Amino acid sequence: MVVGGNPDYDLVEVISLDGGSVPSCMSNLKAFPHSVGGAAGASISPGDSPMVCGGYTFGAEATPNLCYKYNFHRDTWEGRGRIQAASIDSFGHDYHKDWGLVIR
Repeated sequence: MVVGGNPDYDLVEVISLDGGSVPSCMSNLKAFPHSVGGAAGASISPGDSPMVCGGYTFGAEATPNLCYKYNFHRDTWEGRGRIQAASIDSFGHDYHKDWGLVIR
């Protein structure tokens, strides 16, 4: 899943990693709640919905520190908390099976 991109910074797109086609039910997902770049994201556990945190909003004075989780059943992005410090730079992030989404 890719969130953001020029010029549609709220675009959500699913891309096949093996070059194959994506199921039609995943080809037109709801836009992210705001424009975003440089955010951190991961699926919290295998088969779970992706979560996206932080990043920056183009043209905004403040940098968001919000986290959103995608709900496949409702095709919505739902607020899921905040990170301690927002950053205008890309986050260092990874997924760990015991810790979940880890953000620098």
